Amino acid sequence: MYPNQQQTQQSQLGVAKSSTTAGLLGIFLGSVGAHDFYLGYKKMGIIHVVLLVVSIILIIVSGALAVGAATNPYSYLDGSVGSKVSAGLVLGGIGWVVMAGNGLWGFVTGIMVFAKSGKYGRDANGTPLV
Repeated sequence: MYPNQQQTQQSQLGVAKSSTTAGLLGIFLGSVGAHDFYLGYKKMGIIHVVLLVVSIILIIVSGALAVGAATNPYSYLDGSVGSKVSAGLVLGGIGWVVMAGNGLWGFVTGIMVFAKSGKYGRDANGTPLV
């Protein structure tokens, strides 16, 4: 291929992105979708961010329920302290599971980018990763 043809082909396909950069972003910042945003998969990146925000909210709410029940147990004279603590534990557990799953999903995706497996061998524009 002649140099001018190569430049024309690169300008049509877009600038090739680094699989190393995308893989490291997936492994270390996968839970915020950094690798997906880098590769142009905006919807997947937004899903990662939403899952992270939801899990943080669930964990904060569970902490607030537990602290509220522990600091002022006399306000729950009907015996609902246990139910507040139980609800807090359930919400916190769900939050931590969602956060761990989201992080694991990003980590596995980072490894898939290193292996150039499936759709992660190319960016969102179809340009092969280098």
